[in-house]
Formats: sequence, structure tokens, C-alpha cells
Amino acid sequence: MEEEIQIPERNFRSLWPLTREARIAKRRYEIPCDGRTIEMDVYQGSHRGLITADIEFDSVRQSRSFGVPPWLGREITGNREYANERLARRHGLPPKRASN
Repeated sequence: MEEEIQIPERNFRSLWPLTREARIAKRRYEIPCDGRTIEMDVYQGSHRGLITADIEFDSVRQSRSFGVPPWLGREITGNREYANERLARRHGLPPKRASN
């Protein structure tokens, strides 16, 4: 599970050094698509070459009715190899696997 919370800058500055061995560098692009926003992350550093996309839905029904653009690629939802925590600790790309 991933949670995003705002913290005061002072707290951030004191906690940031603790992440030295487990950081991810990526640039996020927001792409409008069929009434939704695709959040595309282009990774940098030791994860260069990895590109992922995320689309938020309010329900499983909404996700199933979404017309997935053909350029989006294969589904990785639930695949722990692509979780930020796993990527940060690996310092490299996930192992190559056969396409679904």
C-alpha cells in the first residue's frame, strides 16, 4: 500500500538523508485520455529505460469499461516488481519476463 501525505519542510529535511540508499528519480507526465488522466512516469538514473503509466479509477467497473489505448503496453497492476519500494531497493530494472 502506498500513502501520500504532506509533511512540514523541516520534517522532510530531517528524514530525507535516511532515504539515501533507496531513492527513485523519475519525471511524471499527465496525459488526458478518454476523460481520465494517465500519469506516465519516465524513470532516470539506475532505472533509466523504465516507463510506467497509472490511471486511477473509482471502481473496478470503471476500470473495465475504460478503452485502453494500444500504445499503453501490458498490465502490471499488482506486480510487486514495479512497486516504488522494490524499485528503490533494487537499484536497477525489474527482471525481463515474457509478455502476457
